[in-house]
Amino acid sequence: MRHRQKGMTLIGWLLVLAIGGLLVTAGLRLVPIYLNHMKVVSTLNKVKDEYQGKAATPRQLETALAKHYNIEGITSPAFKEFKISRHGGVYTITAKYQNRAPYLYNIWFLVDFDKTVEIRR
Repeated sequence: MRHRQKGMTLIGWLLVLAIGGLLVTAGLRLVPIYLNHMKVVSTLNKVKDEYQGKAATPRQLETALAKHYNIEGITSPAFKEFKISRHGGVYTITAKYQNRAPYLYNIWFLVDFDKTVEIRR
């Protein structure tokens, strides 16, 4: 009688480890980008909570945004990439930007972010 061996071969394990390593590397590259985006979202929400229902000027919103931006230590996007616009009695603050992270050799991850908050008087 022939007995069959069960289990993975060394080549199978190497393939599983290689794929797992690539996924872990991708995660390590992308996590800081998403953590930074969470800081941007937090900053926009704090400014919204601070001025919701109050009569604010664009300059006041910009100052509050800069204050929270510096407190959070946000590195990307550049502060000038935030857009403040007014439509009727509603101010809209938009952060629309891209962030890149190197992966392997000349392969990069490009992530698009678009967050908008509306502040009503």
